[in-house]
Amino acid sequence: MKNTEILLMFAIVCMTAISCKNNRGTSTVETGRAPSLQADCHDEFVKTIGAYSFTELGLACHDGDLSAVKKLIGEGACKSRCMSDEIYEYDVLYAAVTFGKTDLVKYFVDAGEDVNRTYDENGTTPLTLACQYDRPDVAFDMAKILLDVGADVDGGSDPGDEYEYNVVYPLFETVKAGNTKLFQLLIDKGVTFYPADNARETTIWAMAGENHETERILTEWQLRRNRSIGNRWVGSYGLDAKSMDDDTYAYEITIAKDSCTFLGAGVQLYFLDLCTAATDGDKLHLFYLKDLDGTSFGYHAKQDTLATIIRKGDKYYVTSPVISNEGEYDVELPAEKK
Repeated sequence: MKNTEILLMFAIVCMTAISCKNNRGTSTVETGRAPSLQADCHDEFVKTIGAYSFTELGLACHDGDLSAVKKLIGEGACKSRCMSDEIYEYDVLYAAVTFGKTDLVKYFVDAGEDVNRTYDENGTTPLTLACQYDRPDVAFDMAKILLDVGADVDGGSDPGDEYEYNVVYPLFETVKAGNTKLFQLLIDKGVTFYPADNARETTIWAMAGENHETERILTEWQLRRNRSIGNRWVGSYGLDAKSMDDDTYAYEITIAKDSCTFLGAGVQLYFLDLCTAATDGDKLHLFYLKDLDGTSFGYHAKQDTLATIIRKGDKYYVTSPVISNEGEYDVELPAEKK
């Protein structure tokens, strides 16, 4: 009797496996796992194209075949693992964006796929992928779909982690691609111009300068957000800082009603920047706009915020990510106002 029960159970298992194979071309008979929508599902990879291997659902995404995508998902195909490279496995939204299938992106977003999923240690998100896409019109359409449902405009990177020099940002990918329409969209959505300790901050301005339209958009954005300066800030602020070798650097910030300049001079240091500024209570934040003068030795990173003037009673102080005082940056240094 016991042997009969064992044989009966074995027969049921075999019939189930055969049924799965008949109903779905990419069965999981080898692993013994039925297709599911869970993160640990394991549909079989059936074809390799270039650097990627695909399940049947992945191939449908690659081809932009919405009818096949709907059919496979209805049959239980795994959405969280439909393609892979040598290191990572990717979901359907990754596939749709990577291959520029805008209708699939909209379909998956409407179905509730995570638009802020991070795919690797560099902070790649669906928006990052959209900004990297090589057709500007398609890149814009995919990015707008993602942003309209809450995609993080800054992507999934953490500039403070150990991979800070490998991170990918939607902003940088967009400027690198020269996609000015998408660049404007990111600005309109409130993109962050990254903190002073991020080494890539110089790159955004350098890359923008290589594209006149991008540079124009960036300049107009700076002027639009920081143009009016209160009368109490108008004047000239002078301060000194010490290098690690006890050399003295002199800095001067000159504030007018609708503009400001930031000057630095010392050993292998000379720059003169045109800035814009914005009042924040007892603080005035300065934002880099363009170089007016300088040398290759004395150049500095174009930071946002470039410097901050702080008022404490009748005294003034300046902090800046480009002013080093004995090797320390963003230190409050006393400034004399004239």
